[in-house]
Amino acid sequence: MAAMAAGAQEYADSTLTETDLLKRELAQREAELAQRDADLAEIERRNIDKAIWSPGRFTKLGFNFASTGDGFKAVDKSQYSFTMSKGASYMFPSRPVAGMLKFGFDMTWFDFTFTKYKTPSYGVGEGWTSEIEHDNGNGYYDEEEDFDLDLGRMSLSLGALGIGPRVSIAPFSGMNNALRYLRGSIYFHYQPTVTAYAVSEDGNAEFAFAYVGMWRFGGCLQYRRIGLGVEGYWGKGKFSPIGLASFYDDGFDDDGEKIERKFAATRLYLSFSF
Repeated sequence: MAAMAAGAQEYADSTLTETDLLKRELAQREAELAQRDADLAEIERRNIDKAIWSPGRFTKLGFNFASTGDGFKAVDKSQYSFTMSKGASYMFPSRPVAGMLKFGFDMTWFDFTFTKYKTPSYGVGEGWTSEIEHDNGNGYYDEEEDFDLDLGRMSLSLGALGIGPRVSIAPFSGMNNALRYLRGSIYFHYQPTVTAYAVSEDGNAEFAFAYVGMWRFGGCLQYRRIGLGVEGYWGKGKFSPIGLASFYDDGFDDDGEKIERKFAATRLYLSFSF
């Protein structure tokens, strides 16, 4: 009897040990599966964050409503104007604040702007026309009949190494649908710029160059890699006086003193991230 009891006890102990091993192995496998699920969830979160907030490099193509003036005569208004710029955004922290907000700054590697201005009419009143008009001696103003290389008034600006802060918010980032990729941003930049202003009228061409410190304030609504934005763009610089002799009857006394010319524009643009 004693031998039978000892054998039964040994069998019970061996069965308990195997059960514990099986339970321990099952718990270990469950922990491994839970860790794998957590890793997959983290990878998915990073991919979603990357799709929302990256990449930071951008190219902008825009159309401008521009103007320029020197304080001596009517402001030149744009006939057409376009811009192209490239740069990159650097956003922090790596995980958005409250899951939707990031702060950072932009670097604009270059900013190119060309503007063709409407040609002013020096007739009665201060209207604007795309053709040059002249007094025919009878008190009437006719269009130019002689062929002259009259290209009108233009400006060409090239900016580099612009910088400024940016704030971006993705208010739907926590949603499990396509709206999570919608992001809005506002920014304020300073853009060092070299600008050429040209006047080609009555067969004469004059050019002036100057450094112009430009400021830029705007906002952009972006979905994945494509954005639509609007910004104000303004600044001023010291230019040699050109295009003034035709405005004053006695001409402009150019003693070498430079005059301040202001530039301003409202830009509408498409942004492409890559």
